Amino acid sequence: MYSFSRSRRTVRVVGAALGTLALLAGWAASDEGAAPTTQPGNPRDVTQWSPSVVPTSAPVTEDQQEKSRLEQVAQILEIYDLPIPTSESELPPVVRRVNYEDSGPLIAQCLTDNGFAATSVGGTITANAVTDEQTKTYGKVRADCTAKYPVDAKYAQEWSAEQWKVYYEYLVGYYIPCVESFGISIDKDNIPQEQTFIESALSGGDMWSPISEWFDNPDYRDLKNETTPEGAELAEACRQTPPSNKLFG
Repeated sequence: MYSFSRSRRTVRVVGAALGTLALLAGWAASDEGAAPTTQPGNPRDVTQWSPSVVPTSAPVTEDQQEKSRLEQVAQILEIYDLPIPTSESELPPVVRRVNYEDSGPLIAQCLTDNGFAATSVGGTITANAVTDEQTKTYGKVRADCTAKYPVDAKYAQEWSAEQWKVYYEYLVGYYIPCVESFGISIDKDNIPQEQTFIESALSGGDMWSPISEWFDNPDYRDLKNETTPEGAELAEACRQTPPSNKLFG
C-alpha cells in the first residue's frame, strides 16, 4: 500500500504495505509484560538482529505475480487520476521483481533516469521540484517504474502467526532499542505479551505500536523528518519492519 503527499515542490511516496502495517495505532497491554528478546550489540545495526524463527512463504503463481503488479501500478495511477491498465500487456516489461529494501532505491533511480530527480530514505521516495503541470507526467513515470520493479507478490501475502511473531520480536528486540539510541522514549508498560500481540493481529483487532507512540509526539518532530540529517539516519537504521529475508524467508 502506498500513501502520497503532494505539493508544488515535492512529491513523496511512502513505503509499501509493510510500512502501513507498522503504523497501525492502538495497543493491547498486559500486566505480565513482554517476552524477552535478544538485542544486538549495536542498536543501529539490523544485521546483528535475528528472530527466533524464520517463516517460510507460500509459493506464488505467475497469475498472482501479474495480479499483484497490476494492483501496485493501479494504486499509483488512481492517485493521479490516470487510466488504470487491465492487463499485463499494457505495462512495461518487468526488469526484476524486488523486495521492499530494494524497491525504494531502484524506483528513485528509475525516476531520476526519466527526468525526475529522486532519492530514497528509509523506504520513502522523494522527488523534488515537481510542478503542478508535471504532476500527471510524474504519476505515469512513477507507475511505469513500479511496473518495471514490482515488489514480489510473496511479500503481499497475508501474514501468518510466525510472521507476526517475527514482527513482534523485531519491534521489542531491535526497533525500540534502535529509536531509543536516538533519544526517543518508549513506554515499556504498554508492551503486550507476544501471544496477545499475535492473536490481536490475526483477528484484526487493535494493535500496539511503538512507532505511532513516538511518531505522534511533537517533541520528536525533527527525528521523524527524513530531510534532516538525524531523521534520515533514524529512518535508515530503524526501519519500521524487519528485513524481508527475516520476515518472509
